[in-house]
Amino acid sequence: MSGVTYDPPPINILDFTRMLAKIAHSYAIALLGVDGFKPYLQEFILGKESNYGKHVGGGMDQKRDTNQFHRILTGHLILNGTIYLFMKIRLFARLGPETSCPPSYWVIIGELTPTQLERLTNYRARPNSPRTSDKSPSHHRPSRPIRDQK
Repeated sequence: MSGVTYDPPPINILDFTRMLAKIAHSYAIALLGVDGFKPYLQEFILGKESNYGKHVGGGMDQKRDTNQFHRILTGHLILNGTIYLFMKIRLFARLGPETSCPPSYWVIIGELTPTQLERLTNYRARPNSPRTSDKSPSHHRPSRPIRDQK
């Protein structure tokens, strides 16, 4: 097979980040309900905003963190008293060698009130919750802050 190369098709970064935003937004609604958070992504998803870097980013952590096909983790970040809801999405997470799997993408979905955060944390901390088991399609870990700052 020497001499055989693969040239991947070009990726439209705006469409790709919009897809990640749709995944995160719909997943948050499934988890928390329509009124479970203050959404940030609607204008971007609908194509009324094109600044994808405002809410969608990525990291180069390439060490495999799951044996699941896709990985979605939720969490929160408290910054200047505002509670931000985020998701870490790794598509095709189990492809490639242990030390070089596909990248993770981070999506800031919206804001949570303290009551909404408590409801999210309590829901996902329940024993046998379908959203806390690694055997479920959701593959959640309980929500926890990245960094608390006042």
